[in-house]
Amino acid sequence: MKYRWRSRVAAVLVIVIALAATQITRAQDQEPKPTFRTLTGHTGSVLAVKFTPDGKTLVSGSRDHTIKIWDVATGDLKRTLTNHTADVYGLAFSHDGTKMASGSSDTTIILWNTKTFEPIRTLKGHTAAVREVAFSPDDKTLASAGEDCTLRLWDVATGDLKVTRSEHTKRVKSVVYYPDGNTLVTASSDRTVRIWDAHTGQPKQVLTGHKEGVEYCDVSPDGKQLFSGTANIGQVIFWNAQTGEIEKDIPQAQKLEIDCVEYSPDGRWAVSGSKDGTDKFWDPKAFRLLHAITGNPGRTESMTFSPDGKIFVTGFGGTDHTIRLWDLSVFRD
Repeated sequence: MKYRWRSRVAAVLVIVIALAATQITRAQDQEPKPTFRTLTGHTGSVLAVKFTPDGKTLVSGSRDHTIKIWDVATGDLKRTLTNHTADVYGLAFSHDGTKMASGSSDTTIILWNTKTFEPIRTLKGHTAAVREVAFSPDDKTLASAGEDCTLRLWDVATGDLKVTRSEHTKRVKSVVYYPDGNTLVTASSDRTVRIWDAHTGQPKQVLTGHKEGVEYCDVSPDGKQLFSGTANIGQVIFWNAQTGEIEKDIPQAQKLEIDCVEYSPDGRWAVSGSKDGTDKFWDPKAFRLLHAITGNPGRTESMTFSPDGKIFVTGFGGTDHTIRLWDLSVFRD
């Protein structure tokens, strides 16, 4: 009799759990889907998307070797830059809005005048693809991450190479400054995230925990947290940006490789984009999934937020080479 009672209780618990899971799934399915506008023009995967600091212009870099300049309000293509001779992986704007940097598989970095979008100078030194570029908060230094396993620091005013670090043992995929400008973080195919002194380039800490190569990393707007995504297995890790300790490891955040991660400007969301065709919005404090954009036409290769956080942009790859500008006003946490 005792065992029958236990079996009945267990059966009831299974039903309750199943009903709760069904209600959660229904709630997620009933969540309003954000609307989007589509920009077309690239003939290769869109590897980078960035807004100008005033939010009026969007630029995109592609495997078609071009950089395209778009009017955000109208969606019109304003100009196409063809100076690079290979894939354009990295794009960044100076904080004062006067310069843009682009990094390419042709191993060069080009600095641009954003008023004319004419080249200022070309920076040479990398011996393999330049995957990402980032301006320091004071705009005096440009950091670059390369497939030649190096982190490099350049003088923006002169174009001189100031620092080369080669502690990574495989391709360096991502580089980003902390908001205070004193620290840099890089992510690499060697499965590590590394923290550096942004002024001297001296290594400060090596963060381990990823099970495959690290594709991308970002720093929270308050500088207190890091967010990184893994190739092949869809793992994301949240780190304490000051101590380097793992705050949360989500081994199967997405089904396939995570190609990009990004914090929203207000720090409310940490977003991961994957080859599985989904973009997931995480609560970086509670580490729970808040929203998901599903059914994308291609794999998410790049993403960015407008400076005011109202527009979320994704660039696709694979068989689709479009860009989507999402209106996130329907998301309520």
